[in-house]
Amino acid sequence: MVLEVVGMVPGPESLSQEEAETLLGTLVGRLALYRVAYDVCEHCTPRDAYRILVEHSAHECYIHPELRETEWMTHFGTSESCKECLREFEQGQNTGPASFSAGRYREHSK
Repeated sequence: MVLEVVGMVPGPESLSQEEAETLLGTLVGRLALYRVAYDVCEHCTPRDAYRILVEHSAHECYIHPELRETEWMTHFGTSESCKECLREFEQGQNTGPASFSAGRYREHSK
């Protein structure tokens, strides 16, 4: 799970934008060691992206440690939890990332 890589971190509400951006950079660096990219949509502030990573992706996404020795990359991102991205997707303005599944979309649009 991403949570195992992210570890225990402060909640987003206790951080300034600058602190969130610094911690986000640290966490994305940790994920990169496992060949994981974290895509941030244009709507998210650093604190939004940090919140989505620690409150959603860390608990819902899995990392395959054996990928560290390959050329494969795994991508996680903010668009599946971003209300603006979901609205754009619903209106056909945004097709979302390749990993954006209809099942996940339905879960978040309820």
